[in-house]
Amino acid sequence: MGFLKLDENKTWKFIGSVRVALALFVVIIVVSFIGAVLPEKYQPGIYYSWWFIFILGLFCFNLLVCSFSRIVFNRKRFYSTVTHISVLVIMAGALISFIASERGVIEFEEGQSQDSFISDKGSVSLGFKVLLEDFSLKWYSPESYKIRLKVVDKNIIKSYSAMQDKEYNIPGTGYRFSVIKYFPDFAMDENNHPVNNSEEPNNPAVLIRISSDKSSEERWVFTVHPKMSFGKDQNIKFIFDWQPMIKEFASKVKFIDADKEKSSVIKVNYPAQYKGYSFYQTGYDKDKPGWTALEVVRDPGVPVVFIGFVFLNIGIIAIYLQRLNLKKKGPNNAV
Repeated sequence: MGFLKLDENKTWKFIGSVRVALALFVVIIVVSFIGAVLPEKYQPGIYYSWWFIFILGLFCFNLLVCSFSRIVFNRKRFYSTVTHISVLVIMAGALISFIASERGVIEFEEGQSQDSFISDKGSVSLGFKVLLEDFSLKWYSPESYKIRLKVVDKNIIKSYSAMQDKEYNIPGTGYRFSVIKYFPDFAMDENNHPVNNSEEPNNPAVLIRISSDKSSEERWVFTVHPKMSFGKDQNIKFIFDWQPMIKEFASKVKFIDADKEKSSVIKVNYPAQYKGYSFYQTGYDKDKPGWTALEVVRDPGVPVVFIGFVFLNIGIIAIYLQRLNLKKKGPNNAV
């Protein structure tokens, strides 16, 4: 048979040899390392170059020849062949990703829709519309309140990480204070009463109760306007240090197609999928509350890579179990 003659062919043996595989593997590792240490703008010139793809192709061909030889000439090593073929499947998936994947960005505001995204190659049509129905930002509330104070006549300056409703003594001054309320978006209503407009930290403020042996009062202290003070006792001054941090931002979108509509909520690490595309929450602008950016990705190679890794694990586990079984039977049964 022609297949059996291949086993005697020196060229065939050389192409599928472990020595060639190791040599190619070392070259791939060295080139990959060089690409990794280069600045990002130079990396595509390495990883997407024709010669690097050619080396990967040679490595795949080596694995293919090796796997074919094992199946035809040594069927007892079937699971070892499975691991070789799974590596080929993984690399095939990577090649599909390289050739056919699409990646870009959609930018819009609430109420706007887009039927395309911007990629490195320009505008790419989606074939359907994406409507941004709502965009929301959620902010962390302070677990403690960083308060800096100065007692003028004593020239005492102190900082506290104050918990709400807990009273703190200021040593050597006779003063005590406590934080009794927090408004992330302080404002005054028509009756000049303090109100909280929203949960967005547009004007963070804390209400501080100040007590001494002579008097007691409550005073609002502002992050954005640190010099603003309505206190009666000007001998003690407070500053509220607070840098708001975003907890979560999310987009409520609707995918509009010719025959159907689908609504989804997109959060960080919780993308939405529609017609082979994945939409990831990536951008916001705190000065434009209704604006957001979504990363758009279509990568048909991912399922292929996933299947390859599944079979790679199956092959490795099967080889381990096979060798464990042979070890129990004794050295004379080794393959």
